[in-house]
Amino acid sequence: MKYRVYYGIYLLITFLLAFFLRDKFSVALLLTLLLLPPLSFLSLFLTKKKFTCRQDISESGAVKGQTVRYELHLKNGGRFFLPHIIIKYHEPTLFSYSNPPAPSLFLSPKEKKWFSLSVECKFRGRCDIGVKKIELWDFLRLFKLSITPGEALYLTIHPKLHPVGALSSATAVSTIETRAFFKGDDDYTTISDFRNYTDSDSIKKVHWKLSAKKEELIVKEFASHVSSGTAVALDLSPLSDYGERTTEIEDSMVGLAVSIIRQLAEKSENADFYYNTGCPETLHVGNMGDFSRLYSLSALLTFTSEVDFKLLLEAFMHSGAQPVKLFILTAGLDPDFCDRVAMLSAIGCGVTVVDFSGLRLSGSARTSLYGRLRTAGVRVSEPESYN
Repeated sequence: MKYRVYYGIYLLITFLLAFFLRDKFSVALLLTLLLLPPLSFLSLFLTKKKFTCRQDISESGAVKGQTVRYELHLKNGGRFFLPHIIIKYHEPTLFSYSNPPAPSLFLSPKEKKWFSLSVECKFRGRCDIGVKKIELWDFLRLFKLSITPGEALYLTIHPKLHPVGALSSATAVSTIETRAFFKGDDDYTTISDFRNYTDSDSIKKVHWKLSAKKEELIVKEFASHVSSGTAVALDLSPLSDYGERTTEIEDSMVGLAVSIIRQLAEKSENADFYYNTGCPETLHVGNMGDFSRLYSLSALLTFTSEVDFKLLLEAFMHSGAQPVKLFILTAGLDPDFCDRVAMLSAIGCGVTVVDFSGLRLSGSARTSLYGRLRTAGVRVSEPESYN
């Protein structure tokens, strides 16, 4: 804007000189000032047609804490100088650049420039990354033409998987226990996945054609009509009173929930993932293929649910599909919540509550609520950290 003001002042002064002096020099100077803007714009317009921008990212899907590479390639294929190029990047909300990107530069005719930036994935989620817009200015800084990269780049950051640690023994659900609790059989008309043969597999499940191709025994996994022996319920209600650590705690809750289910999926044990978004949702996981779908979903979960998690627990209690073991991850522990969980325990569920309310509740309040849960036979656990 200031350059346009400067140009206006110069033009006014030159016009006054030409008007009062009426000499050839003043008139020539005025004509020059009048011709410069259209010529400058024309050179910018022609150069823009030959300007190219390409951006790449080493991995579009990453894990929290991982570092990926972002590359930006610029080329001035025209015959005119580009004196001022301003690059506007997407706001790094879920990631950070290890070295700040160059905000402005210039390019000579036929010149290429290449930038490589390290991107640290700080929080779980999906966001735009890279160049949002490039502004090309003319020599006089009077005109601006904008360029938007043809293909937008997105970075999906998945939660970091935690070692389950003390929860390991609680997540071990035996096949015998599960089948005794839930009556049902596999649906042998629907193949859900393939995996390597183990000694416990029936020879009837071997996929002989695929086994011959891979030169090792491969068995078929079938869809199951039985309810799973374990469920993980994640409370996606908005967190309050956590300040700057809100996102950190959200990521830890999702990461731990996914880690528990992964441990079961690695053993080919069934699990159901319950969560409250716009409405109560359930995702069944019976193998690593199912887990991959859950892991993709986990990057997009947001703690903005308008559905009360306690209502999800109540609906779950009356569904008639209670599992042998139920893990509840929440940061909303209160007396009403404890009462509903105690009711689940009373009907035979082995309930474990993983509580993330430590930063919100005082020590005495937390001790009182934990006591109520343990009296009802509910196992209570706190995460070792919020990383």
